[in-house]
Parts: sequence; C-alpha cells; structure tokens
Amino acid sequence: MSGRPSRGFWPLRDLPVVFWLLAAVVVAVAHPVVPAPRWLLIHLVLLGAATHSIVVWSRHFADALLRTPIRPTARREQNLRLLMLNVGGACVAVGVAAAHWFVTLAGAVAVVVAVGWHGVGLLAQLRAALPARFAVTVRFHVAAAALLPVGVTIGVLLVKVQADPWHVRLLVAHASINLLGWIGLTALGTLVTLWPTMLRTRIAPGAEAAARRGLPILLSGVVLAAGGALADVRLITVLGYLAYLAGLCVLARSFVAAARSSTPDSYATYSVFAALCWLLGCLIALAGVVITSGGWAHLDARFTWFTPFLAAGFGVQLLLGALSYLIPVALGGGPGPVRAANDVLDRLAATRVVAANGALLVSALPVPAAVRVSCSVVVLAALASFLPLLILAIRASLKVKRGGAVRSAD
Repeated sequence: MSGRPSRGFWPLRDLPVVFWLLAAVVVAVAHPVVPAPRWLLIHLVLLGAATHSIVVWSRHFADALLRTPIRPTARREQNLRLLMLNVGGACVAVGVAAAHWFVTLAGAVAVVVAVGWHGVGLLAQLRAALPARFAVTVRFHVAAAALLPVGVTIGVLLVKVQADPWHVRLLVAHASINLLGWIGLTALGTLVTLWPTMLRTRIAPGAEAAARRGLPILLSGVVLAAGGALADVRLITVLGYLAYLAGLCVLARSFVAAARSSTPDSYATYSVFAALCWLLGCLIALAGVVITSGGWAHLDARFTWFTPFLAAGFGVQLLLGALSYLIPVALGGGPGPVRAANDVLDRLAATRVVAANGALLVSALPVPAAVRVSCSVVVLAALASFLPLLILAIRASLKVKRGGAVRSAD
C-alpha cells in the first residue's frame, strides 16, 4: 500500500487533527478551570494538530514531487509514526498540565523519535530520487524536521527551568525553533507549489530559484534567533528575525505573482494569505520587542504576551487554510464530491476570516480587558467554525459519492 495519504478515509490520517482541534476548543471554553490554559491552547494546536498535519502532508508532497517508488511497508510505517507522534503529544500535554515531568519527558521522546524517523525517511527519498524540479520543497521539510527535536528538547528544559533570565532565553529559543523552524519552514517550502495550486494558477517563473535562495537564509535566521537567546546576545536574536524576514521576502515575490494572476477567492486562500501577513507583521514586531527590551528579564512578559498572536494569526490560520484545501482533495471521489466539500468549507469565508483577523488585531491593541475578552470570543468562534463545517463537508462529499454510485449502478 502507498505511504501517501490515499483517497478516502484513513483513520490515523484524518481523525487525530480533529481531536486535537476539538480539545483546543474545549480548553478555550473551560480555561478558568484548566491548568496552564494558554500553554495548552498553543500546544494542542501546534504540537498536536499542526505537527500531525505536517508529518502527514509533507510525506504526501515528497511522494508527489520526487516520484520515488513506494515500499510495501510504507503505509504501516506511517501509521506507526503517526501513532507514536500523537501518543507522545498527548503525554506532553497531560504531563505539563498535571505537573508530571517524567510523563512530559516520555512524551517528548516519542515526538522526537517520530519526527526524526519522518525526517530520515524524507532525506532517504530525496537522495534516491531522480532530479526533480521542486525537490527544494522536500529540502525545506527535511530542514524543519531536523530542527524540531532541538525545539522539543529546549521545551522539556523549560518545564524544569523557571528562574529568569534562563527561562525567558529558553522560551525565545523554543518558540523561534518550533514556530519559525518546524512550522514556518515546512509551510513556506510547501506553499512554493501549493499556493499557486490553491489559486488555480501557474507557478510563477523563478519560484524554484527563489526557494533555493530562500532556504539557507530562513534557516540561518532560525539558528541566529535561537542561538542569540541561548548565548545571551539579544542583538544576534534580532538579526535572526531580520534574516528570516529577508528570506520570507525572497519567497514573497512568487507568492504575490501567483495572487496577482488569480485573486484569492476561497476560505483556504483567504486564510493562508492572512497567515502570511501575520507572519510578516510578527517578525517585525518580534525584532522590535527584543531590541527595545532592557534585558531578558524585561522581555519575559512582553514575549509571553506576544507569542499567542503568532501562534493564532500565523500557525492556526495557516493550518485551517491548508486543511480546507487538502481535505476535500484527500476525500477524493472526483470533481463532484470535491466541489461539494469545498462549497461547504467556503461558507461565509470572507466573514469568518475578517472576523478572526479583525478581532485578533484589536485584541493586540491597548484596549480594556472587556474588549479583549470579547475579541477573544470572536476569534475562537470564527476559527472553531471550521470544525462543524468540516463535518458537514465530509457529509456533502459522501452524499455526492453515494449519488454517483447509484447512478453508475443504474
């Protein structure tokens, strides 16, 4: 059987991301009685849903772009990786919430092994493949997979090290590696080919060359940002964020060219576009926050306050936008079922994206607490609407499939 996400239902591919997102909604609603709600929210979405999706879909893109032969055991191995990854992520969440460090450590080890295994597999595919035009996308994925074990290790240390300035320095390194490295590199490398596909247009000339130039710049930005924090040199961290911004700008030209050729017109494309805007704005703001702080101790509260905006504005919207495009395609069944699922997922698309981003932007301003709480509710409602719509989209796809089967039998 193929290692790629085959058409139709695949439990270990399709169900975990829904459970992670549902758990995040539950924590958001019940946050007054949940331990470490902010930490849980961020990690349920990013360590849970986003990491699961990355392992699933980066394997899919490697298969599609490199066209390497698929081993008979590939799907079984992918299932084992995904099981290890999700059990490990759940142990990390439970361990931190319940203050059981050894449970957290065991979960972190499982996550590192699963992602390391995934990265080694991608690298082996890359080396075995014939020259492919967009093999650089897989190089982005391999680089990202190499970074996550470092970010997870620092995260485990964070649970033990609570005293400043080391706590905030570890926090900056952890967030930089995981958000900009693991999620950011994977996303940007994938969007080189996925973004034009979502827009139903051609890949812009020069996109491949831009990706090859951009990868080392982006990677150096992550290393400098995290390394500056660990080495106690804030200027190096700032240079890291600026380098990452420069790498993003290298790729942005092809992204903008694709959007000019075919304007975004769906929830998937609106959401991904908004996510990229948040990444751009957050990088500028992060550089400013780090350089204007009087020291690491003064940076703690500001960085902790800032991180959820990068996680929600960039991470969550990117995830929901990508899934809104990929899930209908993965469900398969031909143009009819795919169109039916897309129609459901695109309901009130502009309203949902404007509401989420407008409320998130207002909550980032110095507004009264009541306004910030109201904005948080709007953001949650706008983003969480993806889940019921996803269920309805799956039903719509299945309904069209069944109708097609009946007509074929007739």
